[in-house]
Amino acid sequence: MNTVLDIRDLDLVVRHHGRVASILSNMVLKVQAGQVHGLVGESGAGKSMLAKSILGILPQSIAIQSGSIRFGESELIGMDAKHRRRLASRHIAMIPQSPMTSLNPVRQVGRQITDVLRMHLNLSRRQAQQRALELLNDVQIRSPSRVMCQYPFELSGGMRQRILIAMAFSCEPELIIADEPTTALDVTVQRQILQLIKHLQAEFDTAVLFISHDIGVIAKICDVVSVIQNGCVVECASANVLFDQPRHPYTKTMLEGL
Repeated sequence: MNTVLDIRDLDLVVRHHGRVASILSNMVLKVQAGQVHGLVGESGAGKSMLAKSILGILPQSIAIQSGSIRFGESELIGMDAKHRRRLASRHIAMIPQSPMTSLNPVRQVGRQITDVLRMHLNLSRRQAQQRALELLNDVQIRSPSRVMCQYPFELSGGMRQRILIAMAFSCEPELIIADEPTTALDVTVQRQILQLIKHLQAEFDTAVLFISHDIGVIAKICDVVSVIQNGCVVECASANVLFDQPRHPYTKTMLEGL
């Protein structure tokens, strides 16, 4: 099985008023092709900062001190910023946490999807529109032609999240980072979204790094799970092994809530 993402000994620090604090310490994580790899830990453990490190969108006050982030054969740390943005935008996609604020409120849904397709796949306007309709069908949106003409504020949170999922899978990236993609949704819609991500992941054979603070959500979708505490992975195992035979006290504490 090919390794899509290989993070080794990553140290991430924040600088504030001359003081330095650690966010990630000796972070190790490996995501294989066709795998849903869960990263679970409480809020503030460093999960979202890891995602931003991969995408190269860290705030100015936060810096990578040492370590390696390899995407396929490419080392991302130290890569020219323009080259990295081009590589990440085409081959790594993200499903963000908040469907309410992640879409442009003044642009029609269809325009937002077709812009992505035309930019990265060099499609004509007609080809992009046809592909956008197919993607909305893939994420089980009814009346996709009508939804294409609507604005995000006219849609429910669940529909907006489906659109963000469609956009993430639209260019068939090698890796999708799903950063708490169900947090803002009710339980019923959350279940539907998880099923949808898993279905599309299997269909496209895409690697997914699924980030969550909720180990119950992780249990429903992930093949492999890494548990992060205070910026460090304390346990990593296949989902079956981790849930049946947790080794670390922190993992056991998290599982007590299930």
